[in-house]
Amino acid sequence: MKEMTITMDMDIWITAIFEEDEEELEPAYFEVEIIDFDDSVDESNTVTVEFTIENIGGTEGSQEIVFSVDGSQEYTEEIILGPGETYEGELTWDADDKGDHELEISTDDTSDSVTVTVEKKEEAAGIDMFMVSGIIIVIVIILAIIGYIIKGGSEEPRPTMNEEDKEFQPSSQKQQYQPTPPPSQETHNAEEQESSAKSDMAGRNRERKDRIRDELESLRRKKF
Repeated sequence: MKEMTITMDMDIWITAIFEEDEEELEPAYFEVEIIDFDDSVDESNTVTVEFTIENIGGTEGSQEIVFSVDGSQEYTEEIILGPGETYEGELTWDADDKGDHELEISTDDTSDSVTVTVEKKEEAAGIDMFMVSGIIIVIVIILAIIGYIIKGGSEEPRPTMNEEDKEFQPSSQKQQYQPTPPPSQETHNAEEQESSAKSDMAGRNRERKDRIRDELESLRRKKF
């Protein structure tokens, strides 16, 4: 406020008072901006959101920051900013549900939001331990069958000695070899049954080997 006195003729004076209008300051106004975020993550990972809040008003003020996911409040914090001051912050969220999710940061004045896609976590490629165990068991069975077949084939019938060979043997060994009596009908039947059993066993062994080979081929195809 200023006061001015003006002197005029005839001893007349006038006093004038001038009032200056004070500049009116704007109230605090908090403007939010999300500047960086993870737009796509796998399940069970953490989403990070970076943001700034600037007071573009003319006075100091305090407001509450609210962080929400799909409309549900996750975090709040109160901050105080003077005119022109900027707050920089970072918030995190554990992404447990697959799909698109809206993440929002707001104050009393403004808000900003982004969409984050949570994808199903891909399992690491590797050899299934159950498959490995199955392959090992099959290999052990095959080796056992092969060993059994080799052992059975190596058992040859004991040769008999003729009369001429026995003449050249020492007396102590001659007693060990006795002439083989002609086989009876029962012996003949037993030999036929034994031969048939060996033939059946050989057939079953071949079938088992073929089945194991087919299982190995099937496992190999599933693996690759």
